[in-house]
Amino acid sequence: MDKRFRIKRRSRTTPRGRPSPSTSGLVEFITARSTLWSKGPVKYHIKASPQCSICVRRISDKEIAMALFGENNVYKGQTQPFPFPPLGSAYRPSNEYLFCRMKRCSCDSSIEYTTVHFECYQMFLRVCDFGDLQQDYALPKLWISTTWRLPWKNAFFMPASETYIPTSPKSLELSGQLFGVTFLHRLPLELVLAIWRESKDSLFWRCMSIIRMVTEFETDTPELQIEPLDQVVSWRRNGKLECAPVSAMYPVTKVTIDQEGIKEVERLSCRPQYAGEVHSDLTFIVEEGASLHGIEAQLQDGRLRLQTTQIQPKYPYVWNTPAPPRFSLCNAQIPDVFETWRLQVVNTQKIVGITFFFLDDKLYDLYIHDSDESSANALYEQLSPDVQRGAFWIYLPIGTTDRILALGTRFISRSEYNILVRMEKAGDVVIGRNCFFSEDDYHHDGLSPEDWPSSRADQCLSGDGPVTLVYGEREQGYLEIPLFGTYCESGSWTLQEPFILEKPTPERFDRFGYFSRSPLGQIAEATVYYVPDTGGCRGILLRYKNGGCRAVGQCRVNVDPSETTAEPSLICVRKEVHRDSHGLIQEKTCVKFTHNTLDDELDKGWARYPLEGFIEFYFFFDHVLVEITTEFSEDVVRPIERPKESLFWMDMAYKHVIPSDEATED
Repeated sequence: MDKRFRIKRRSRTTPRGRPSPSTSGLVEFITARSTLWSKGPVKYHIKASPQCSICVRRISDKEIAMALFGENNVYKGQTQPFPFPPLGSAYRPSNEYLFCRMKRCSCDSSIEYTTVHFECYQMFLRVCDFGDLQQDYALPKLWISTTWRLPWKNAFFMPASETYIPTSPKSLELSGQLFGVTFLHRLPLELVLAIWRESKDSLFWRCMSIIRMVTEFETDTPELQIEPLDQVVSWRRNGKLECAPVSAMYPVTKVTIDQEGIKEVERLSCRPQYAGEVHSDLTFIVEEGASLHGIEAQLQDGRLRLQTTQIQPKYPYVWNTPAPPRFSLCNAQIPDVFETWRLQVVNTQKIVGITFFFLDDKLYDLYIHDSDESSANALYEQLSPDVQRGAFWIYLPIGTTDRILALGTRFISRSEYNILVRMEKAGDVVIGRNCFFSEDDYHHDGLSPEDWPSSRADQCLSGDGPVTLVYGEREQGYLEIPLFGTYCESGSWTLQEPFILEKPTPERFDRFGYFSRSPLGQIAEATVYYVPDTGGCRGILLRYKNGGCRAVGQCRVNVDPSETTAEPSLICVRKEVHRDSHGLIQEKTCVKFTHNTLDDELDKGWARYPLEGFIEFYFFFDHVLVEITTEFSEDVVRPIERPKESLFWMDMAYKHVIPSDEATED
């Protein structure tokens, strides 16, 4: 056991002898003495991250937090506790600090900040006190341990892992002694993991991670070591940095990143071939040395971090796979400037569905369903209240025996597009605001004819499935996914047949809402999702006898209450009125699937239809229209084409690199 970390009984005071402040009373104390927007200029404009860099768990809105600040490897101090502001707002206790979570805000970047739970900071001081560590020694160590979790300044935090326990055998044993659970370190790892999963947000595990952090502090403090990243041959966390000149024998550098920061750096003899391997708790940088020239590797206290220079101002891409696909084989829809560096690869044959979130008619974010129990609510809860109110959920189910054959996009306007999906059994699906324009429709004043949606061909991003999805993670504060595309293993895939443009039957469907259509024949199972407060229909999931699946409306899978009917023979629709929370009369649409035998309750005002023809579903916020039809307007066949450029050339533009005549695409 670490001799510096002796177990002793202490009075319930802070290291300096002051009483430990009550967190519950601190909220009222801070709120009473502060105002959100004080007059006059602010000295420090701080970007507040919603993830605690000590325990790596989420900081909730209005939870008491603190910010540590410094510059590179030098710790300079900490702020007073403050209530954490919700996304889209800021908190200003004085003219000195503004804690900001505003969208697209240019927060001060001259000084680096990292946000922590106030409780975690208090526990850290208490643990250091137990181990006889002085604050002037411990706080600089804390600074390196927290800020260097990010591979570079202002990088994305790794999401909290669901399989990695932030502990060690030593910290388990010490925690057991402190909390009277002396058998904890002797339990099988599988049992410890099961206990952790059920209580991972508790103070116990947060304290455990702090004990682990403190016990791993090095006794000495070596000088900061800086080396060119393209000359690093190998390094592992807490190990020695081995360097050598750039070599043509090992031209590729691979960097592995986990929840603690950069875990490993190694040189490879060639670029690994993408084979579908992806990770949820690891990310990777795989680049040729030439593209890393000018990036520094900084080593301090057994941790490594990257720093750009004027030679190379751009950071490399971070992937969820150790073998990223070649950019020359990727095609994508990029709404605006290509300014993303964190990319995700998804094998669509290994997932059960995708929930697309649309905000202001743009693809705001997406959630991958990797099992029937998964829920997009995990992502939804991270959104700000105003985004939650305005976001629409569009679910794309993928049957267990079905597969995506092709993906495409349809231009609507700047930064707005439909996603086109062709499935082997479920057929063609249009995701997004289906505008059903014609040659003389949907033309804004001032637009030139070449910018009319009707003059733009659909873009086919892949063909000859199976399809591998590639998308860029949306940065906090940005209003859309920065990149949506595909990877095709073969560069010579066949251009798909055109996608149809569905036109709804009723004229009362307008283009400002979300329209979808699905066939009603050969249904094996139907699930209706309801609005919890009113019982109105929000969406319908249909599973067909051939193994395909379709969804209309908003199917908030594993979130909203639902009712599933196997082998239905009738669909019943009824309009009802109800009073909302403000006492206003509102209309709702009710939908039920039944069998031939109907109970008396369904005879009251229900319109019944046999399962033939199509269901047309339109929604816009709380307004829902459902039509059952066997005849509809003739669909328009849209022209289709390949993207004019692959991601290779967009990558060159992003890095401000002009390929030489000898250069090849990857």
